[in-house]
Amino acid sequence: MMKILNLLLICVACFFLLLLAFDSDSPATPKDPNPMKSNQEQFTRIQPTYYAETSK
Repeated sequence: MMKILNLLLICVACFFLLLLAFDSDSPATPKDPNPMKSNQEQFTRIQPTYYAETSK
């Protein structure tokens, strides 16, 4: 009897978590996966020195 109650409790908990997961709101604006797009000025300043160091 105790095993059945434990199994039932686990099933209810999983169902509740799935219900919470699918009911939640998705983020309004997805984050840009490219971090260099937001800092383009710094990237253009680093670029010439990087190529100068790697071409040696």
